[in-house]
Amino acid sequence: MLLRAQAMPESKELSQLRVIRSQVSRMRRLVDDLLQRGNGAARLDERPAYILLYGHGFPDWYLREVRSAADRNRQKVISIGYRNPMADEQLLDAGPLEFAEAMAGAAAVATNFFHGSVFALRHGKPFAAVSTPYRHNKLRDLTVALGCEERLMLDEPADGLIADGPEEMRPVGEVEFVEGLATASASGAY
Repeated sequence: MLLRAQAMPESKELSQLRVIRSQVSRMRRLVDDLLQRGNGAARLDERPAYILLYGHGFPDWYLREVRSAADRNRQKVISIGYRNPMADEQLLDAGPLEFAEAMAGAAAVATNFFHGSVFALRHGKPFAAVSTPYRHNKLRDLTVALGCEERLMLDEPADGLIADGPEEMRPVGEVEFVEGLATASASGAY
């Protein structure tokens, strides 16, 4: 008599892991697509120059500096994803494509999020990231790795934000670095 191997039912944990892996893979493809698509993204509704504010819980001094930089440069402040009362406009329901367009169209980015900084770098936008205890390590490591530590604000600056700074403070080489990360992610190497 031959014994037939009977297939064991998949455990609940294995089934859940399979679902998680497929969703992570789907999210990687979406982010990679947004990063690549952002190259050709048009300015959001062809608005005049604006500073894109992305995040929440900003220190008061940081918001004052963002407002001051916008006023000096005759730019609006557009807050995306989160309500920020000092902003001229709120884009609270922006989806992924609107987010990519807003980043691509911004004159500068003010953020306290790691991925806000990455998108600013990807689109070659000057940015100023303010550190929070929760995100400090990620933002510090990103700015150190790219040699742009001056863009990470820890305390109130004496001479304004980088987003309002001179042309020589614009990104150089960071776009290529982020594109390399996207390629590595798409290949499964990262």
